[in-house]
Amino acid sequence: MKINKRGAVAGLFKWFPRFFVMIIVSVFFVIVMNSYMNEDWEKLHDVEVTVLSAVLRHRCLVGDDANVVDLAKVSDAQLVDCYRKESLGYAIAVEDRSGKTVAAASVMSDDQKTFFPICLPSIASPYKCSTRKEYIVYKSGVERLPGVLVTRVINYVG
Repeated sequence: MKINKRGAVAGLFKWFPRFFVMIIVSVFFVIVMNSYMNEDWEKLHDVEVTVLSAVLRHRCLVGDDANVVDLAKVSDAQLVDCYRKESLGYAIAVEDRSGKTVAAASVMSDDQKTFFPICLPSIASPYKCSTRKEYIVYKSGVERLPGVLVTRVINYVG
């Protein structure tokens, strides 16, 4: 019995490009999955804090006047209705020019409330904390006054 060596070699050359393309595509998917799995998700915390602050300022805390924070809307119930996420807790405070707190509210779980006062970047913990301050105009009665919106966020990052 004779073996057709030319046919075997021709078959190898026929299937080799297909296997080569399949291997290249597979390696590409492995690289993409590996980079996705090793992404530093803590970088997204800063983006989430910025988005949260913007949502609170422009959608939840404004009254009849555009871009003027209404102190009557600074309440725990208003914040729960506005923005809620299980892994994210936050507290806001409206301060006047001298730094005195005019109004404050928060949305946090019990674990977050326990850890929030001692949340420091130097402590290795499953929570990441940050503070964001923005200049605002708030309405006290009929007066419009300058102030600062302080947003403190605690996020479970694992």
